[in-house]
Amino acid sequence: MNQDNNNDITQKDLLKLLFDQAQHNATREELMALENRTSQRFDKIDERFEKVDERFEKLEAKFDKKFDRMNWLLVTTLVGVIASLAIQVLK
Repeated sequence: MNQDNNNDITQKDLLKLLFDQAQHNATREELMALENRTSQRFDKIDERFEKVDERFEKLEAKFDKKFDRMNWLLVTTLVGVIASLAIQVLK
């Protein structure tokens, strides 16, 4: 008789089991919602980093263009100075 009592599920046990299962499901749903929010935030951050990367690429191209102009200015100035010196030496 004692063994039969141990094998029987009481209403209290059943309610506790149902409560635990409901709590587990709620926790899983909350976790999924949190994961979705986190994923959306990371997507927004990725978009912002891509925009920043594009800005840096534009700035880099702008600086490269200005650097190239400065190099050409320097080269033409040096050629002019050398030509001027050569003309003075040849006179």
